[in-house]
Amino acid sequence: MGKPKILIKNLYEIVQSEKFDCVKWTDDGRAFIFVNPEEFQNSIMPEYFYSTQIKSLYRQLNSYGFKMRSLEMNQKMFSHKWFIKGNISSLYKIERQKSRSNAYLDKDKDYSIVLMREEMKQLKEELETLQIQQNSILKQIRIHSIIQTYICKNIKKICEEQKKFNLEREQERKLVMYFTSMFEIFKGFQFEIASKIILELQDIGGPLTPSFSPMIFPYK
Repeated sequence: MGKPKILIKNLYEIVQSEKFDCVKWTDDGRAFIFVNPEEFQNSIMPEYFYSTQIKSLYRQLNSYGFKMRSLEMNQKMFSHKWFIKGNISSLYKIERQKSRSNAYLDKDKDYSIVLMREEMKQLKEELETLQIQQNSILKQIRIHSIIQTYICKNIKKICEEQKKFNLEREQERKLVMYFTSMFEIFKGFQFEIASKIILELQDIGGPLTPSFSPMIFPYK
């Protein structure tokens, strides 16, 4: 008795173990179903198979004479007369088909077309999903741009108000300094002494300093 091909042997052991939820036997044990092809591709294929793409595995099974049937929810069912539950001894009989009749060639061609259409459909769905995500991202970018513009305008307004406030504070400070200096000048002013000095200046006949100017008046 010969040895089964590695791909066939590994696949049989995976299905036969029944510890993986993504693939299982049919009730009669004469076929198996990829219940979750995506999980099988991501979780099992990298460890047990050379290829890491489920579509590639489909094509390889087809080359070994497996018949495929598409089910709902993207599930696939495969069957082969020598691939039977509990019958490991017949696996060596499964070989890659070398010479085929025109009928088989036409069937393979149809199978390839089916796979191609499924791949195109999947790519189209992925593209639509990406477009939706892209539109969502663009909307978020526009929203963030509006928010950023609003924040910048408010920051500019706050800076202008702060500048205006600082200018007013500076003007207030100068006014306080001015009135403080004026207070210091006037706090020692004596009106009686200033009046006598003005009279003396009038007698001399020199130019009169305006009476409102405190600069000629004596201080304490």
